Amino acid sequence: MRKWIRQYKEEVSGVTPDNPALTPEQREIQSLRAQIKRLEMEKEILKQAAVLMS
Repeated sequence: MRKWIRQYKEEVSGVTPDNPALTPEQREIQSLRAQIKRLEMEKEILKQAAVLMS
């Protein structure tokens, strides 16, 4: 059980162990969520830049 918990925590932090605890679908969801977060940050930066330039 501890091994699974450790593997899960490593995968959540971006480390991919030899025996992944997450299914391919879960990894895809994790990747998409990270992409959404990056895009939202970029959008906020662009909004702030637009305010400063006006």
